[in-house]
Amino acid sequence: MNKTLKLAMRLLLGAVLLTSSSQALAEKLDLSKGTMMLGGAGHLHLKATGGDVGNGTWAHKGSIEFGYFVIDRLAVTASLGGEGPFSLTNTFTKAGAGVGVAYAFDINSIVSPYLGAKGVVGFKPAMTWGIEGNAGILIALNQHVAVDLGLKVGYNFTNKELNGALGFVGVRGFF
Repeated sequence: MNKTLKLAMRLLLGAVLLTSSSQALAEKLDLSKGTMMLGGAGHLHLKATGGDVGNGTWAHKGSIEFGYFVIDRLAVTASLGGEGPFSLTNTFTKAGAGVGVAYAFDINSIVSPYLGAKGVVGFKPAMTWGIEGNAGILIALNQHVAVDLGLKVGYNFTNKELNGALGFVGVRGFF
């Protein structure tokens, strides 16, 4: 197992242990039917054309996401995001949107692990399409706000690029 993956797993495990032992500090999130979600996240992004991770390129990526819980703990989501190289002159060179679903598991804690999947369409600089999956945890600060930590992996069918995030961090609001 490589060092980066080990570090990500240790951080995720540490966050779960830390937050599950301090349940009295926050309430569980309201993830019931009819609840809406709005949030954003940013992460480091690795793209590997042809699946060759050794020759991949690094970029930064950010996105905002809206969700609506159609049943308890299952949300339909829509997102808008952009990515770009590490450069002060070219901050965002690509833009895209996605539609998908996310399911949060109830573990009777202020921590809610979740899985998600979405179809994505790139529209800048050219039309592309692909899929993305993610896994993460929502750490409740109160019933309406959570810190979002996780991992993403995807595939762009148009460019034949495997892409993924070392980890992402974000904030989500539930109302």
